Amino acid sequence: MINREKFAILFTYYLEQRRLSLKEFLDRINDTGVSVSYQQAYKWKRGLTLPNALQLIAICTVLKIDNVSKMLSDEVYSKITASEKNIVKMPIANEVDEDKISHRQLPVILQKASAGYGQYVDDADMEMVYVKESVPENASFGIYVSGDSMEPRFHNGDLVWVEKRDALNSGDIGVFYLDGDIFIKKLEYGNDAPCLKSLNRKYKKIPIGENSVFTVWGKVLDY
Repeated sequence: MINREKFAILFTYYLEQRRLSLKEFLDRINDTGVSVSYQQAYKWKRGLTLPNALQLIAICTVLKIDNVSKMLSDEVYSKITASEKNIVKMPIANEVDEDKISHRQLPVILQKASAGYGQYVDDADMEMVYVKESVPENASFGIYVSGDSMEPRFHNGDLVWVEKRDALNSGDIGVFYLDGDIFIKKLEYGNDAPCLKSLNRKYKKIPIGENSVFTVWGKVLDY
């Protein structure tokens, strides 16, 4: 009987053998007509869940494995696990403080939120991480900062935690989707059109036009 850890090791091994990234694998498996999300595939790779029977057949098709029994072979598994580098490790949020890791998991968006000129995003991919005890209970997701426009409060590479909200007040710092870019900025309503404002004065305000595609993703939390 296959367990989650064993499947994760085998799945990762065959991906590497076929030189497929997780994204490339997803493109190919979805072409078979079997729908698999990034979250599902990521959980398989991390040993968090198992695929169903239909997904397992599609996985074998994409990875060019003759049958399910061959993919789940004890012989291949033993060969792989002889090397410590193949042991599956659970992800954790890579913050620099020394808080203890809790048993709580939250999604972290893989695309960074720009604290500069913006970063294109199509469909935001996420991964689940174990978070530290200091992360607020009302946090909904995390996202990494890219750029320096929110300095001195936020720096490039910082992981910030966000409470999911559909609307924010003027002056709130949040995560926003604007015309294909993700931003971490201060929302500002004035006499003119609303805009996204940086804390670093060398950056200009970004106007939110009447025809802009604009969405509030949430409020950045203090902790």
